[in-house]
Amino acid sequence: MSQHHGRMVLGDVFEQDMENLPYVQTGLKASLNDKVQLANYQEIQIRQFQNTIMKYINGDL
Repeated sequence: MSQHHGRMVLGDVFEQDMENLPYVQTGLKASLNDKVQLANYQEIQIRQFQNTIMKYINGDL
């Protein structure tokens, strides 16, 4: 891993993510119900974000 002043360079993180992408895609295609299942924490974050956006759209915020 490349380092700059003792810190990991962010490009290394992206490179690692790109190397893992084919495995992620394979996993997504292997779903029995053709849906992406996120962890409960992630689902809650998405629902909260959507609810907040809808409140702005509806003029409640």
